[in-house]
Amino acid sequence: MKRRLGEVGINQRALFHGTKFTNPRQLATGVDGIDPRCTPPGRYYGTGAYFSEDLDYVDSWYAFKVPGHADLYQVIVAHVLCGQQYDFGEEVTREPAELRRRPYIPGTTITYDSVKGGPHRGSYMHVVYSATRSHISYIVTYRKSDTPAPVHP
Repeated sequence: MKRRLGEVGINQRALFHGTKFTNPRQLATGVDGIDPRCTPPGRYYGTGAYFSEDLDYVDSWYAFKVPGHADLYQVIVAHVLCGQQYDFGEEVTREPAELRRRPYIPGTTITYDSVKGGPHRGSYMHVVYSATRSHISYIVTYRKSDTPAPVHP
């Protein structure tokens, strides 16, 4: 990708990923990033590894609840090589949900490197279809509280 697009064109982003029912440490033990084949079928943009620009989105829907701790959760911060993206915008139709690989760039035999969609529930989604396009940088553990944090002027 870097050879084809150059340093700037690799479009590397720090994004959030939630594992919901899988301990994030299980994913962090491999040499590759997040395996898209583990995505349940029927997602917005097909079988890929999904990442969000917004922590609130991941926290609300996909954060992993740490066993034995009533208020501890975990999410992954990953560096994702998005490269040249196909932007679906807010479109959620049958076509993107049936994706099994990256769409082709019109008029070529080259595929986009990833897809982007949204905003969905306030966040843009980025989807890659190869584990080598993501690298788990951090597993963030945090506490949820019913008491809002103080606002400082």
